[in-house]
Parts: sequence; structure tokens; C-alpha cells
Amino acid sequence: MDDELRDQVKRLRDRADIYDCMQRYARGIDRQDRALLRSAYHDGAADDHVGFVGAVNDFIDWALAYHSTQTRYQHYLLNHAVDIDGHPRPLACVACRHAAGSARRDLFSRGVTGQRVVCVVGRGADALGAK
Repeated sequence: MDDELRDQVKRLRDRADIYDCMQRYARGIDRQDRALLRSAYHDGAADDHVGFVGAVNDFIDWALAYHSTQTRYQHYLLNHAVDIDGHPRPLACVACRHAAGSARRDLFSRGVTGQRVVCVVGRGADALGAK
């Protein structure tokens, strides 16, 4: 395999690894699977989320507690784009449109009929580094 093809294959592999990481996050949070969610982060990572900034393990506690107040939720990854710089340990900037929908548990416990569904749509930008 020549160098150019090897570089192309590596770039494709890096992009696939990043997409898989984002999928682990979405699937882990939706299933409230702590281990799967944690696998989307490297040791020592921090999360800067709406309503939370801090260490990953603290974020996971916060996020799972937040979602425990909802009857269901789904995270979608849309228009996923990855820009990888050329350093030996590449840094990737990931821009992703996302949508998350949920129904609140507290409305059911108070006898409210029907459902209140909350849909959050936004654009996130993450920096991912190779370990």
C-alpha cells in the first residue's frame, strides 16, 4: 500500500472512530448505560454541557439524574462533520446538529393526561484528541 492510500485509510478510520464515539455517547445516555456513556470519554476528560461544566464522572451522575425525571428520551446525531488536523496525535473538531426529545415524568405523577414532549435542537462543536 502506498503512503497516500495509507493516509486516506487512516483518515477514514479516524473519522469512523469519532463517529462511533459520538454514537456511544448518544446510545449510552439514552439507555442510561453508565459504562457505555463513560466509554465515549478518555480519562481526565471534562464536559461542558448546557447546565453543567466539570469532570466526566460528575457529568454522568448529573445527566443520568436529569434524565431519570423523564419517561423517555432520544438523542439523534444529524449532519455530522469532522475536521482532523495533520498532527501525529490529531485533534478533531466535530460539528454536529443534534436533536433530543423527551417526555417529562413529573407531569404523569401529578395526573396530567396527555404528554408534554420537549424537543431540543442545536449544534454542538466538540474537540476530540487522540490518546
